[in-house]
Amino acid sequence: MVVVEVNGYTIEPGADLSGVNLERKDLSNAWLSEARLSGADLANVNLAEAWLDGADLTESNLEGANFYGADLVRANFYMANLTDANFTRANLTNADLRLVSPPALFWGANLTRANLAALNLAEANFHAANLRGTNLAGVNLSFADLGLASLYLANLVGATLVGTNIGGGYFREANLRSTDLSEARLFEANLNRANFAGAKLTRADLRRTQLEGTSFIGGNLSETDFSGATANEATVWPEEFDPVAAGVIFK
Repeated sequence: MVVVEVNGYTIEPGADLSGVNLERKDLSNAWLSEARLSGADLANVNLAEAWLDGADLTESNLEGANFYGADLVRANFYMANLTDANFTRANLTNADLRLVSPPALFWGANLTRANLAALNLAEANFHAANLRGTNLAGVNLSFADLGLASLYLANLVGATLVGTNIGGGYFREANLRSTDLSEARLFEANLNRANFAGAKLTRADLRRTQLEGTSFIGGNLSETDFSGATANEATVWPEEFDPVAAGVIFK
């Protein structure tokens, strides 16, 4: 872990850097655990592999910032500008990202139990990300990439996932009640015991998905493609829906 001075500011754990301008600086591998960076200008700064666990980044400008592989456990990004920021392989466990301005790149990032409720994350890249237990209630993920992502026990109640790529994702026991998944691509996703009650899946692609114990009660399955999907007797379907005729295979 590296302690350095930049622009006369000491970069160290617990440092008070509120409102400072560190635009375009190289802070890779910096040790900023519990640092106060609220309102700071960190546009295009390089924080790859940095330690920012517990850091306060509220209302900071992080446009174009690079957080590749950074430790952001419990970091607070409330109302921060994350436009074009890169969080590839970063650890955002228990981070607070409420009211941030996306889009951002979260490819392979760890967002376990992070708070992303009600955010506009349309077209964001969460490919292969870990979103286990993450709060995504009311979020807009239209046309986002969640391919191969893990959303075990995630809360997506009321979320919008129109045209979203969820291919190969792990959504076991996720709560997708009242979500809009129109034309979403869930090909080969694990949806066992997920809750789709009242969800809209019009023209969605659920080919070869796993649906054991999954609930679609009250859902809209108009033109949904279930070819090769597998289910069991615990799977719950909307009234008058014939899963066998739709191509579902029962174990």
